[in-house]
Amino acid sequence: MLFRSKRWGQRVVVDNVPGAGGAIGAAQIARAPADGYTLGLIALAAMAIVPNITKNTPYDPLRDLMPVAGVTVSRGFITVRAALPVKTLAELTAYARGRGDANPLLYSSPGNGTVPHLAGAALVKALGLPAQHVPYRTSAASITDMLGGRIDFTLEGLSVAQPHIQSGALRALAYNGPRRHTARPDVPTVSEAVPGLTLTNAWQSLFVPRGFAPERITRLARDVAEFLATPASIDRLPPGTEPFRVGPKELGEQLRLEYERLGQLVTEINLKAD
Repeated sequence: MLFRSKRWGQRVVVDNVPGAGGAIGAAQIARAPADGYTLGLIALAAMAIVPNITKNTPYDPLRDLMPVAGVTVSRGFITVRAALPVKTLAELTAYARGRGDANPLLYSSPGNGTVPHLAGAALVKALGLPAQHVPYRTSAASITDMLGGRIDFTLEGLSVAQPHIQSGALRALAYNGPRRHTARPDVPTVSEAVPGLTLTNAWQSLFVPRGFAPERITRLARDVAEFLATPASIDRLPPGTEPFRVGPKELGEQLRLEYERLGQLVTEINLKAD
């Protein structure tokens, strides 16, 4: 729970609605009355991926939901198994092209249509890598096969990859963030390694039903910003995540950009819902 009930002077009830990549919960928020009492903490996947790969999604993320504020974001590292003779994305590109299309590299993700899958697909497209996607059900299974030498590279969060990077079993080539991660200052950002390249990160943000009063959105955005500015907020965030400090305008602009960019990528790789 983000806020204590005393901040708003009323009881706060949390109802976790999983399923369909978050689309079931997002649809409930979209259908809820805009009376100021129903808020939704919704992931990027439900807002910019599911509507692009699923026919007849029961809500339009750009029309039926209004952005309030970012809350958390999980940024990943592009990592390779240590046996791969590469230390940079440029070397990975040269190595993959040297193997050729008949012997592509294998990259993993925790499932088709997940953020790591699409970020990996965008990376492969941008670098022109001969590479094939291998979906798993979980990040743990993906990393296990990578450690076993069956997968060549992946994009995973620090909480998953860091122990294996520290042990030397995996090697980090780039960090998908706006600046280098303090835990791995030796690892360049994706934009440093490949100027102009932007890869998607998984975020969770606050949205409300269309028609929500603007003054209430302003107050909610202020409350979120104040919460994320406190040291206590960092302790409450899930492992591997950090504050996603954007307001209504910035969140709306980023959502539209991600929706369009991921929609184009989904079309290019012919991705359909499982």
